[in-house]
Amino acid sequence: RLTDVIRAALADGVPEEELSRAETTRRRMHNEIEDLKGSIRVICRIRPMSDLEREMGESPAVRILDSMTLEVARESRFSSSRSVAQLAGAPLDVQMEQFNFDAVFNPGTQEEIFQDCRDIVQSVLDGYNATVFAYGQTGAGKTHTLIG
Repeated sequence: RLTDVIRAALADGVPEEELSRAETTRRRMHNEIEDLKGSIRVICRIRPMSDLEREMGESPAVRILDSMTLEVARESRFSSSRSVAQLAGAPLDVQMEQFNFDAVFNPGTQEEIFQDCRDIVQSVLDGYNATVFAYGQTGAGKTHTLIG
C-alpha cells in the first residue's frame, strides 16, 4: 500500500518535501502517458455464448484475431449460391468482416478488464475527469462488465 511506502520512506529519513515532489512528478507523467493513449478509447469485450445458444447448436459469430482486432461472420446478401445452399441444406454463404479497437477481450475476468481501465481510475484519483461507459444490446453484459 502507498501509505505503508510513505511511512517507510519517512522513517528512513526521506524528507516530506521530496516525497511530495515525487508524487507531483508521478501524477504529471502518468497523465501525460494517458493523454498520449488518446482521450477516447474503444474497447470490445466478447460475451460468452448463453446456455440457450449452445443448446440450439449455434456457433460463435465473432472470432478474436489479436488483442486489437476481431472478425465478425455475416451472411452474404449477394451470394449467387445462396438459394442453392439453402435448398441443399448447407450453411449460407458467410462473409467475414474485420473490426479494429484499442483493445479486444474474450469473456475473461473482471480483473483483466480492470487492468486495462486502472490507469483511467488513477487519473480520476489524481483529480482529472474521465468517463467509462458500456454500450450494447440488452442482456449483452454491460452491467456485468462495469460492476462485476
